[in-house]
Amino acid sequence: MITFGDDINVKLKQNPALQQQLQNLNYNLFEKLTSTVQNLVAPSGRAAGSDSPVQQQRIAWVFELTSRLSAITVVHRRTVLQFGTRYIEENHAGWVQQHGGWEEAFD
Repeated sequence: MITFGDDINVKLKQNPALQQQLQNLNYNLFEKLTSTVQNLVAPSGRAAGSDSPVQQQRIAWVFELTSRLSAITVVHRRTVLQFGTRYIEENHAGWVQQHGGWEEAFD
């Protein structure tokens, strides 16, 4: 069985420019990439009765992107995990606290 990390690593070997960019991944690029993905899949301005489902989706996408990037061998796993943690703390920790912590916010 080929996992996401294996498949993407094969494709990265075919694309040296992308491989170089990922090797030089810094927090600013991670933040921009994460914000872009979040806005594509769960726009923050979307009209809804409750912002909870949108915020939950946005947080879930941070975890998903962090997980997928950490599976790529050209990116240092620990660095990506630190970026994901920092992004959650800077952009979503307040919302989680306002909603009673992780368990309550995702109940």
